[in-house]
Amino acid sequence: MNQAVSVRHLLIKPASALQLTDGEPLSSEYLQPLQALSENTQLSYHRPMTMGMHVLALEPALDQAAAEQLAQQLSQRDEIDFAEPDYPRQRRLR
Repeated sequence: MNQAVSVRHLLIKPASALQLTDGEPLSSEYLQPLQALSENTQLSYHRPMTMGMHVLALEPALDQAAAEQLAQQLSQRDEIDFAEPDYPRQRRLR
């Protein structure tokens, strides 16, 4: 049984050349140009992660294809080393 996936978060890693402090939230100045790429989806800062990663919230949630497309667009920007959808965990049925 295939269920549609709703993606509510993106994981991003800012470019190391920006020399951002690990664990510090991303500034609104950093997020503003990223918002322009997300069209009808509001990007907001959710939380920092380890190893320089950050979680961005998506409102409304995107389907898998749209989330992957947005992550690809973000990854092409010079100020981002890496972006990918943060897929919800699925329980395994035995």
